Amino acid sequence: MIRMSLLMASLMCFAITAQAAKRSFQSVEIPNAYCGDGSPYKVFLENRSSSRLAFKFQGGGACWSHFTCFSLGTTRGSIPEQTSDDEGFASDSFSESPVADYSFVLFPYCTGDVHLGRHTANYKDKTYYHNGYNNIQLALKYLVSQHYVNFAYLDKFAMYGESAGAIGALYHTMHVDPYLSSRTEKRLIVDAPGLHFGPRFWHKFSNDLFYDLSNALLQTGVVVDKNDGLVARAVPNVCRKFSDWEIASIQGTKDSIMSVVFGNISPSNHAEAVLGKSGIYQLTEDPNDNCVAFVPDTRVHVLLSKNRDLDIEAEGKAVIDFAHEFIREGAGKNYVDLSVLPRMSHVQETESQSPEISDFSREQIRYWEK
Repeated sequence: MIRMSLLMASLMCFAITAQAAKRSFQSVEIPNAYCGDGSPYKVFLENRSSSRLAFKFQGGGACWSHFTCFSLGTTRGSIPEQTSDDEGFASDSFSESPVADYSFVLFPYCTGDVHLGRHTANYKDKTYYHNGYNNIQLALKYLVSQHYVNFAYLDKFAMYGESAGAIGALYHTMHVDPYLSSRTEKRLIVDAPGLHFGPRFWHKFSNDLFYDLSNALLQTGVVVDKNDGLVARAVPNVCRKFSDWEIASIQGTKDSIMSVVFGNISPSNHAEAVLGKSGIYQLTEDPNDNCVAFVPDTRVHVLLSKNRDLDIEAEGKAVIDFAHEFIREGAGKNYVDLSVLPRMSHVQETESQSPEISDFSREQIRYWEK
């Protein structure tokens, strides 16, 4: 049985390090916005350029019950005083980030709802505020009204989301877009968004949380079927809806978090879905559209957030080089490890046969599937 501490460590993919941030972030508390535990919500920003601006939507799990929100610790319910999110996309070094010379706003994640929640939950004897949607709306309005950010003169704007933050960034694109000028070059990178889940994926969520998530996704062009976890089949709708954006998806074929931990699917079946006809690779193959995918054969979850993962490759190109290419040129060629494609047709593994599932205790599995 896997130790609880190891499980929590794997889920908290955004775990805070002991290092000080390289950027000189300023903390800005957002009035009337709050985290899952009721503590104040705030963002971290640094002004570096008047013509280039980047947003990062932090990831870090989700929760939907007393056990997942308060016992298992699958997500954070508050924000630290200072952020040490200083690697990968948030870095001020071009060797680690394609937006090193951009002004930067970090939207922390503390509501367990992929930045889309709009309700207060009572889980047994405790209250949890799934307030992610409201927090982002309030933050955008406050940052603009108080002149912390100025969208009017931007030449380049880039938005990045990791894991749960990837879904949040995708959705909130529609709320950021009205602030941007028609002449602004717009880029969106979604890193490990999942989208290729098992058929029982949606069953774990409370009715209120499922309602929040499915209604938000519907506004992006994604129609959610509670018995179908293959959300990626709606990617062409998303690309068309945001046709004036260039959109890049980064997704490991066997992403351990988006498969066995959260996705109710084995890593091998996840790889089949990612590379299949309804998966993100084939649906973004057209080099002339506005969407592109980087699909390495890896179990690593989130590739642009930590320096240790920036050299992971697909077709000989490192993910950090792909990110630079995308920010510079927009959508173009997809990258995938073609060697894995012939193996996919021979995989017959099912959810119940997944070797990774045996690492979890049956008690934990029952909690996750509620």
